[in-house]
Amino acid sequence: MTAWERMVDVATHINDVKRQHERIARTHELRTSLDGVDIIGFGELILEVIIMALLACVSHNINNSFVLWICRAAVTPV
Repeated sequence: MTAWERMVDVATHINDVKRQHERIARTHELRTSLDGVDIIGFGELILEVIIMALLACVSHNINNSFVLWICRAAVTPV
């Protein structure tokens, strides 16, 4: 392994650890701000909407790219 490859590996690792720390901090922030909110119920509602949309697309022979768009739209934060 060259010095350049090793340097890239170390930088990649540092970025991964930083991203993981940011996710943990954001998750903690969300948990504290949503104290008392039924997150599981909300997640089940989103899943139900996705399934209903997929079933509607399949029953109407709508192409796969539209189905993927629906799935992405349903899980993308606003």
